[in-house]
Amino acid sequence: MSPRNKIIASFISVVILFIVIKIGFPDPKRNKLHQDSFWIKKTHANTKYNIIVCGDSRVYRGFSINDLKNNIEEKLTGINLGYSSAGFSNEYLDFAMSKLDNNAQTQMLVLGITPHSLTFEAFKNNGLKTYKNLGKVEINKGLYLSPFLKYFEPYEPREFLRRKKMNYIQKFEPYGWVASSYLKPDTSKALTSYKKTFSKYQVTNNEVNSFLRKVKEISTKGIIIIAYRPPTTHEMRMLEDSISGFNEEFIKEELISRNVIWLDFKDSDFESYDGSHLHYNSAKKIARNVGERINKLRLVE
Repeated sequence: MSPRNKIIASFISVVILFIVIKIGFPDPKRNKLHQDSFWIKKTHANTKYNIIVCGDSRVYRGFSINDLKNNIEEKLTGINLGYSSAGFSNEYLDFAMSKLDNNAQTQMLVLGITPHSLTFEAFKNNGLKTYKNLGKVEINKGLYLSPFLKYFEPYEPREFLRRKKMNYIQKFEPYGWVASSYLKPDTSKALTSYKKTFSKYQVTNNEVNSFLRKVKEISTKGIIIIAYRPPTTHEMRMLEDSISGFNEEFIKEELISRNVIWLDFKDSDFESYDGSHLHYNSAKKIARNVGERINKLRLVE
């Protein structure tokens, strides 16, 4: 075989090998481009929805939007708009409102309220701002080019290892949900970090009153608001209630007085993989439960 033909054959072999690898392996899950495109689409896509689910990582990891939609009798659209360490500031709630379909008969906010989401630190909403404040080039790459660029994403070596060696599993689902779990759950893992967090940041009247004023403003616009405290472990709930400054009964009563529908859930009915976030099966379960309760309350006509 001539040198020229050898080069051509080698090139063809490399292309075939590349295609086989890409077909045989899933998209890289730990690659930054893959993850960034998920968040950019969630933040900057122009699609409008009937239902917006809001909150911090206990929501974006702990609420399957498709399971909510599938358990509501009327066909509705929705997105999980949770972000890491999100706080219920005016800016965040205005952003959530901007995603609602103003022409739709049904407009609904579902708020997953954690103690941390009502702290000064959470009100900075750095997780949201990371993607909201990107430049146009980065935004357009995430919105339009990621389906093509993903074929050139590198794998981390550990992605080729056996699955059981990757203890932390997460899957970036459509419409803003990240299905998460540990292969080996550790329900005490998050306790230490939360103790440190609440030693620095407390729930204060400033953030609570700001949140309640905004909720009242939104409710006067005819938007249905549902609120709940995302389930976690009994140990985490006890920790948060003892040191965070969060008063669930007060928040609940104040929201109800502002025409918010409050839903109660038992921690024992759900499974947390790290002592804070819900296992993906429980994230599906709670979304189904919210959908069923919406039907019972006859919120959707």
